[in-house]
Amino acid sequence: MVPRPDTETVIEVARAVRPDRSLAYGILDLCTGSGVIAVSLAREYPAARVVATETSAAAAAVARKNAARNAVADRVEVA
Repeated sequence: MVPRPDTETVIEVARAVRPDRSLAYGILDLCTGSGVIAVSLAREYPAARVVATETSAAAAAVARKNAARNAVADRVEVA
């Protein structure tokens, strides 16, 4: 997964808006694609539950693999 600069900005804004990383946030990632935002936020916020939506079956499969590779598949639901 290689994030684009605008993706990095999304993560930085999330950190600024929700600085307490210990809370159990609910996060929704629409049109997740490869899942880079969903996975990154799940890693940043260890107590968070993330729902990542994707209409492309192929992209959703990639997002699931990326979540598994980054050890957050138990907290990232790709729908």
